Amino acid sequence: MKKEEKDRILGIANSIFWAAVAVLHLDEKSGAYYSVLDIETGQMGFSEPIGGMISPEKEKEYCMLSQEKAYRLSKNIENGHLTSLESSDVNRGMYGGAIKGRKYIHSISGLPSVSRLPKISGFYDSIAAVSICAGVDDISDDEVDKISEIIGFERGKVDEIVMISDVTDMLTSQQ
Repeated sequence: MKKEEKDRILGIANSIFWAAVAVLHLDEKSGAYYSVLDIETGQMGFSEPIGGMISPEKEKEYCMLSQEKAYRLSKNIENGHLTSLESSDVNRGMYGGAIKGRKYIHSISGLPSVSRLPKISGFYDSIAAVSICAGVDDISDDEVDKISEIIGFERGKVDEIVMISDVTDMLTSQQ
């Protein structure tokens, strides 16, 4: 992956991360790990922290989980999977949070889990990842609809997260 592409994606991912934190009312969360895997080559493009600070004791775990989700989803694309949530197994430490785009798999680890939804660990990670996928224009509207249904999350929130990110970026660039 070229440096310009990485920088573009990371910039959008950071903006969308903070919009997701606001929309999902996750104000106590300050950072996560974000990995991008190239679907064609099967190579990890990058794994970087996004958002704010990640506690040192969690950084290695979030990085490893973000990459594991992406690699696991890449192995399940031929089975028709669009998300790592479809192959998650909480008992084996395999969570949701990776989303298949047109060119890349976008994966996040570090957002809090939803205690009332124990079988869907990676719920917020998945929402942030699909929002980033949409924000970097690496997914069709139909696929966002399908993934929103798989996650069990209303599509309008994904659009809201991306819109808030776009407005924030526009206002920031005018200053």
